[in-house]
Amino acid sequence: MKKIFSISIIIILLITFLPAEDLNVTVYNNNIGLVSEVRKVDLDKGRFKFQIKNIPPGIKVNTVFLNFLGSKKPDILEMNYNYDLTSPQNLLDQFKGKKIFYRLSAETKKQGLLIGTSQGKLMIRSNGGNIKMIPIKKIISFEFDDPSQEIKQEPTLSYLVKSYTGKTKKAEVNYITKGLDWSAEYNLILAEDDTTCEISGWGTVKNNSGMGFHNVDLSLIAGKIEKKQPRRRMALVAAQKNAEVKQEKIFNYHQYKIQRTLNLPDDSKKQLALFNNVKAKIEKKYVFKTSAYSEDESNLDINLGIKNNKKNNLGIPFPAGQARLYKKDSNGKLKIIGRDKISHTGKQEKLNLTLGKAFDIRGEKVILEKNKREEQTTVEVKFTMVNDSKESASIEIREMHHGDWYVKNSNQEYHKKSNSLLLIPLTLGANQTKEIKYSFVREH
Repeated sequence: MKKIFSISIIIILLITFLPAEDLNVTVYNNNIGLVSEVRKVDLDKGRFKFQIKNIPPGIKVNTVFLNFLGSKKPDILEMNYNYDLTSPQNLLDQFKGKKIFYRLSAETKKQGLLIGTSQGKLMIRSNGGNIKMIPIKKIISFEFDDPSQEIKQEPTLSYLVKSYTGKTKKAEVNYITKGLDWSAEYNLILAEDDTTCEISGWGTVKNNSGMGFHNVDLSLIAGKIEKKQPRRRMALVAAQKNAEVKQEKIFNYHQYKIQRTLNLPDDSKKQLALFNNVKAKIEKKYVFKTSAYSEDESNLDINLGIKNNKKNNLGIPFPAGQARLYKKDSNGKLKIIGRDKISHTGKQEKLNLTLGKAFDIRGEKVILEKNKREEQTTVEVKFTMVNDSKESASIEIREMHHGDWYVKNSNQEYHKKSNSLLLIPLTLGANQTKEIKYSFVREH
C-alpha cells in the first residue's frame, strides 16, 4: 500500500532566501562547469544564518567559494551542504529522537519516540517505555509534527556568518558542478570536383547537471582542466569567423564567450554556431599503410588533407571534435560520405580526415627477398598499386620502420620522413596499374 507522509512544521525564520543574479557559466571538455553568480544578502548585525538554494545536485561542495563584495565584509564562520532531505528515509533520519505518528491501519493512529531505522524496520519507544521493532512495509502512513524542525526541500548551502552591519550586501558564489560538457562538431560539404569544401563549426553544449540555468552568460573552454595538464591547450575555432563569439586568453587557455545570454535547460543539448561556410581547398589522396617486414593487400584509405593557414581561409586552431563529410548527388541532395575525429590541430598544421576504404583502388605488398647477415639485413620489396576507377588518383604509400635503416635503391621517388616512416608518393591514371620496387638495409 502506498505510504503517505504528511508534515505540519513551522520553520524558524533564521534564514534569508537568496535569488541569483549576474549568472555566468563556463563549460569545459571533461564534464564539469564553473558557475559564478552574485546574490544579495539582507544581513542582520551579529551572527546570522542564510541559505543558498537553486544549486545543482552535481555540485562539488569542496569547490564552493563565497566572497562578499565591498567593504566591511562579514566573517564566514560555517558552511553546511544539505541535499535530498525530503526523501522518506531522510525524513525519518531527521526525526530521530522525536515524536512521530504512524498508522498500521486506516482506523488506528499510534505515536512514539523514533529511535532509528535498521534493515527495513523502525525502532520506536512507546509511551509506556517499551521498544518496538516495526517493519516499515507494514506502516501505511507517517505524520511528523515538530515546530522546531527545519526541513530543507532541495539542495541547499547554509551559511553562518558574523556581520558587522545590518545592511544588504552582495555575495559572489563560485562552484564547480558535474554534468556540464561541450564538444566541437564540424560539417564539411565537398565540391563536385573534390578540390574544395565548405566547413561549418558548432559547439554542442550538454547540461545534465540536474538543474536548468536561465539568462546565462556562457563561455566555452577547449582543453581539460586536470592535475596533469594536457600536452597542448587549444583555442576554440571561430573567434575570427563569428561576431557572437569573443576570444579572451586566460592563463594558458583560451576562453570563448558567447555574446548574448541564453538558457541551458536541464537534461538538454544546445548547438551554438561557431563559424559558418568557410571555403577551403582540400587535398585528396589514397593511402596504403604497411610496416617494414609485413606483407599486405587491401583497398586504400581515402584521406582528405586541409591546410590550416590564412592562405586557405583558415589559420585558426581547431580543438578536437567530430567531423562529418557530405556531398551532393546529381539531384543536389546531400549524402553523408564519411566521418572522422579531428585531433587538436594548431595554426599552420594540416587537418587529416580518413573517410573509409576506396572501392576501386587497391594495393598489394610482397617481400621478394630477405637477406640476413651478421651486421645487417637487406629486404627487397614490391608494391603493386591498381586504380580501376575512371579518374586519376594521388596515392601515398606509408611504411613504418624501426631501428637504424636506409633505402638502398628504388624505382620510385621516396621520402624518408623520419627513422620510423617512409613515404612513397605516386599518381595513377584511370584504369592504370603500377609496380614499385625498392630495397632497404637495416643495421643490427
